Amino acid sequence: MIDAHEPRRALPRHDYRCAVLKEELDALTGQAREFADAFDAADELVELAASDVFGQLAVYGFPVNLGRVAEIDLEPGVTQYASFTLPGDTWLEPGCLIRIDDSLIADTMLMVGGSFSFGSTSRTRVRARVLPGTSSVW
Repeated sequence: MIDAHEPRRALPRHDYRCAVLKEELDALTGQAREFADAFDAADELVELAASDVFGQLAVYGFPVNLGRVAEIDLEPGVTQYASFTLPGDTWLEPGCLIRIDDSLIADTMLMVGGSFSFGSTSRTRVRARVLPGTSSVW
């Protein structure tokens, strides 16, 4: 069916595949839906660990220890994110693994975004995904 929809171009083939899969998943109910949701969560966890975290460890080594940070904000949700202000003129590589010296967040985090403001009050603000269960790894 994918070939009939688009025989050559990768992106339209992918989009079609995703649309059909979403329709089928949306039609599931009960235990079938629970199983599909659990499989999706497991798949996301494996992708996070294998692609994002392992890749950072292989290229950069251990997480960056930032010490004390300021203005920590925790976002509500199943997946926990934190935002904070870096000390001084600290510069981070996008996607790096981060540790901070604060009892509020003992786990390692994966940087997912940042903002920089320059001028008389320059500061760097970071948004990071908290990786649960990693407090005792390093």
